[in-house]
Amino acid sequence: MRLRTWQADKKYADQFKPQLALIFQECKGFADVVEWAGDDEDRHGIDLIGETFGCRCACRVRGYYALCRFRDVTVRWKRPTGASTEWDKLPDHVVDWYLWAWEEYGVIKAWVFCDVDKMISEGIFQNPDRWRQVINADGTKGLAIPLSWLSAHGCIIKASGVARFIPKGNVDVYQPALILR
Repeated sequence: MRLRTWQADKKYADQFKPQLALIFQECKGFADVVEWAGDDEDRHGIDLIGETFGCRCACRVRGYYALCRFRDVTVRWKRPTGASTEWDKLPDHVVDWYLWAWEEYGVIKAWVFCDVDKMISEGIFQNPDRWRQVINADGTKGLAIPLSWLSAHGCIIKASGVARFIPKGNVDVYQPALILR
């Protein structure tokens, strides 16, 4: 088993920075200036900082096939190294928002923007056993939270490209004009 480091995860995600920044601005308003977190903040789960409003956002990018097949978001739960994970950090209000995105050939095709405080108040982090466990080839483990659950509990603030994967009427779905192609 080849362990993927924090640096390798960051390198993969960093290629999507321009697209993620545009999505964040769509969700939070163009008046907000997007600043990428420094390495120390990044290690604590903060990826984007909206300077105008002081919002902190975590981002996660997966392959589009995962959305089509599993219809969920994943939160990293365990690393073989014992390093703390998103599951450990999110309940401590490290970030205000979580942006999950799914890419295909380097282009983000779908995304959901979630309110972390709402996720906490809805009890998402209270019992890890309620969620499907995902064991990755690199030894990391995640917990899969269905999009339908996030939608039904009002955790999704905005979304794009996921309408066919969740029940209608539970999320503000629109098509952003600024995703880079």
